[in-house]
Amino acid sequence: MRRLACSVFATLCLFFADVALAQADPQATVFPASVDVGDIQEGFYGRASAKVILTNTGTVDLTVHVVYPDVGDPAGFKSMVLNCYDTSGDFSVTEVLKAGAACVTFVEVSRGQIVPVGSRGPGSAVVFYVLNGGQLRLPVTVRWNAVATYLETDATYRTIEQQIGGVSPTFTNTLKNNTPQPLDVLVELLVGFGPNCGGHVASELCLRDIEEQKRSLPVSSDGCHPIPAFGSCEIAIQFRPTLIYRTEATIHVSVPANPAVVPLEWRLSATGIPHQTNPNTVLAIEYSGAGYFITAAPGEISLLDSGRVSGWTRTGKSFWVFPADAPLPDSARPVCRFFGRPEAGLSAHFYSASPAECAEVVARFPDAWIIESLDVFGVYLPDLTSGTCPIGTTPVYRLFDNQAYSDHRYTTDPQIRASAISGGWISEGYGTLGVAMCAPM
Repeated sequence: MRRLACSVFATLCLFFADVALAQADPQATVFPASVDVGDIQEGFYGRASAKVILTNTGTVDLTVHVVYPDVGDPAGFKSMVLNCYDTSGDFSVTEVLKAGAACVTFVEVSRGQIVPVGSRGPGSAVVFYVLNGGQLRLPVTVRWNAVATYLETDATYRTIEQQIGGVSPTFTNTLKNNTPQPLDVLVELLVGFGPNCGGHVASELCLRDIEEQKRSLPVSSDGCHPIPAFGSCEIAIQFRPTLIYRTEATIHVSVPANPAVVPLEWRLSATGIPHQTNPNTVLAIEYSGAGYFITAAPGEISLLDSGRVSGWTRTGKSFWVFPADAPLPDSARPVCRFFGRPEAGLSAHFYSASPAECAEVVARFPDAWIIESLDVFGVYLPDLTSGTCPIGTTPVYRLFDNQAYSDHRYTTDPQIRASAISGGWISEGYGTLGVAMCAPM
């Protein structure tokens, strides 16, 4: 009877056959069903992966997800799309696994995702390949051995300031070998770009900056070649600046002969500061962010350096000043500081060592500029006609960006002044060079 129905109603029969095919259950296999990824080291980079081949043995296409156990909630699971690579060798990601096809997947095991942080010894978990939105779940058992990091250090981020021409104290960090074999480490100093590295191509001046930064941060790793089994060694760093700017550096430690050892990195910021001749002075530090900002106040410096007020970083530039609210030498003047109201289209700071100019800003622009302090630090005034500074002081140039938000920059660096003017900034201040104040040396 069925055979007759199909012969009479062939079109309808094919329709039902297509529906049955479309509604067929997905079928697939994974191989192997159990993998051992070996040692998983402690730390952020503690991870390993294992290859699992997924084969679509059914007649319908498959979409693939993988479900990992959530170690933060033992009863919960995390779901993520799993990259399924074509077995043809080109390793293009397969979004849909066709019927009869196979693909290569990599199950990644990492600290905090599957392996509990701080754990030691063997462990295991079951992950599931979830196909077609949950129609099929294929378990894969993952085994590992949780171990301490093969190589570890007590190093943390460090900030160093040193007067040019001087040598900082020696800072040491310990490297510890947690393995039963000696480890011969490679210690590298990686530095950022210098002040002459603003272009797309590394100029001769830029390359000179990079080499100068490396010379200013000698690193010694004596005793680390090799580090004895279960032993330790010290890495020593000094800062010997010859130029007044900040170097952002990274210490990178690896073991080329043993790629299984997770490399270590830690950062430091080293700033060369002007030579101090007056013990009663403090540094006024320049920051860049939403414009330029200068402060000598320890509380403000701590706030900005800690990142609690985001978006501001040190430029590496500074100059000596007298601290706020301290007795000033004869002829020195307190510096007032204003902030431009954003509602007035401004968003910048303005400084002046001229009592007359401070009073004029208050009188003429009460709705545009907020006075933050009448004494943020102390400096000397230049000659109001020539801009000449008193003997024993350094000119501080004032520059205006000629934009609506009225950003100003104050610098003792003639090269920065020249570069800003060539970029459209306007020289302000006294005399032909636009000297706004004179910093004690």
